[in-house]
Formats: sequence, structure tokens, C-alpha cells
Amino acid sequence: MMDNHGPDERIPERPLTSGIAEGVRAFVKQMTDLGRRAEPLRHLLEPSGIRAEAPGGEVAVTVTAGGALIAVDFGAGHEEMDEDDLAALVLATYDRALADAERHRREGIEETA
Repeated sequence: MMDNHGPDERIPERPLTSGIAEGVRAFVKQMTDLGRRAEPLRHLLEPSGIRAEAPGGEVAVTVTAGGALIAVDFGAGHEEMDEDDLAALVLATYDRALADAERHRREGIEETA
């Protein structure tokens, strides 16, 4: 391969590692600090569920702390229910699960304030 630079025109070689290493160290420190500050809110991101159950146990709904639906479980007695009544019970139980998730979220934010 031909070198287009004469001996006096060479581009000076710089150690690449010094600037990169400093940047990586600064980035790691920044991410570590961010992780420490975010720790009190970490439970909001975890997929742990908040479960609400219908009074008779026919339906249970689980949502994340952020309110995303994780599961709908059917218990004893749901087979005998009218479909419309069962659908209404699922929605009412889902609403209760969302309200519980919101309460947990507010409590978590109040703890960090």
C-alpha cells in the first residue's frame, strides 16, 4: 500500500486509548450515579404485578405498576355466569387493579419526594 505522506508529513500518532478510556470512565460514572438516583423508582419498571380479585373470586386481574395488563385469571363460579355479566366483572376488576396501581405509584413517588 502506498503512503501519500513523506517522512516529515506523517500524521502524528495519538494514543487512542487515553481519550476513549476517559470517556468510558465518565460514562460509567454517570450511569452509576443515574442508577443510584433511580433506585427508589425502580419498582415502577419491574413487571411485578398488582392483583385485584372480584369479591366472589370468579375473576382476578393483574396489572403492572404502570397499569399494563399482565393477566386475567378465572376462578370457581365464572362458568355459571352470563357472558355479559362476566365481561362487566372483568372490566370492573380491571378498573380496581388500575386504581390500586395508581395508588402504589403515588405512594412510591411520595416516598422519593
